[in-house]
Amino acid sequence: MHIYDLINPDLHKTRAGKDVFQLCLREDKANPKNIPDSLECSVKKDGLFIFAGLYRESNYDKGVPMLFARSGQQITNQHHLRLSGNITELLQQNSKMLFQFELKSTNLRNTLFNGAISPVRKKPLDEETEHLLRFNQMWLTDAVPAGDFAGYSSCPRPRWERRRLMNDFVKEHGLLAPEWRMMNHARMLTWADELILKGEEGACGYNPNGFYEPGARRADLVIKKAKEISLDLKCVGVRPGKKGKRLGMAEGFDIQYGNKVIKADLGEGWTDEMRISVLKNPSEAVRHIFRVYAFDKSELGQLRQPKVGERRDDKTIPDEVE
Repeated sequence: MHIYDLINPDLHKTRAGKDVFQLCLREDKANPKNIPDSLECSVKKDGLFIFAGLYRESNYDKGVPMLFARSGQQITNQHHLRLSGNITELLQQNSKMLFQFELKSTNLRNTLFNGAISPVRKKPLDEETEHLLRFNQMWLTDAVPAGDFAGYSSCPRPRWERRRLMNDFVKEHGLLAPEWRMMNHARMLTWADELILKGEEGACGYNPNGFYEPGARRADLVIKKAKEISLDLKCVGVRPGKKGKRLGMAEGFDIQYGNKVIKADLGEGWTDEMRISVLKNPSEAVRHIFRVYAFDKSELGQLRQPKVGERRDDKTIPDEVE
C-alpha cells in the first residue's frame, strides 16, 4: 500500500514524479535571507523516517496502524515491530491525522534494521532478526492533518499549531519526543554542533509559521544541520543509469574505499549535461580523485548514503580510510 491509497488515490495522478513528503534542506545550501528570524528547533534523532496513519475498511472498523517509508510505500514486516499500545491508541483516536516519527531499533544495527523493514524487501527474515524487530522506539516529530497533506484543507495548520497538538499528544499518550527549543539561526548552528559532540545526529529548525508542503525542500520551511563525513577518494568506474530519467547518463561512480569498491550516486552540482558527458567520456572520472560525502559511517564502518561531489584536481593521492 502507498500512503496515497490511504488518503486519496487521486494523489497518484496529481503528484506523479514528485517527492511524497516535506523535505529538510541542508543549512549550508540555504539562502540566509530565506531563513526565518526565529526557528522552532529540535534534536535530530538518528532513526528511520516514518509516516503513520490509520487504515479503516469502514467507519465501524477500529482501524489498523500503517507505517510508510520515505518513498511513500508501506514498510514490510510491520507485524514483527510490535508497536507500543500508546502509538496504536494515538492513531486510533486521531484517524484524520498523519504522524511523522523517527523509528529506531534498540537491538539491531541501523543498516540491518532498515533493510529488514524496507518496502522493497523480498527475502524472508531470519529467526533472530524477526525476534529482535519487536524492540524499537519511536519519537514523534510532526502531526499533520490528512487534509493538509492531501492539499484540500481550507485552513491548513501552521507549524506552531501542529507543535501545540504534538505537545498534547505527547502528554496524553506518553510518547517519546525530541527536545525542542526556540532560537535564531546562529544559535541553532551552535546547538547542532553541541549535539553532534554528544553523539546526536544534529538539529532541525522549523519555521513556526510554515505550513506542511509535501515535496517541498525550502529554507523558509525547515532546515537541518547534521553530522557529515567528507573524504577525497578515487573513482574506478562510471555507473550508467538503467532506467527512468537517468537512462543515457551516469547515475554514479564506483569508488575505491580502502580495500573495497563501493557505489556512490552523483550528488549536488551534477547537472544532466555533466552526467551525459562523463558517461560518454569515462576518462573524465576514472583514476581521478573526487570528494565523496556521506551522512555518517555505519556500525561496520561503511559510508551511509555516499554521494560524489566535485573533482579534486589539486589531489593525486586519496585519503586514507580508517
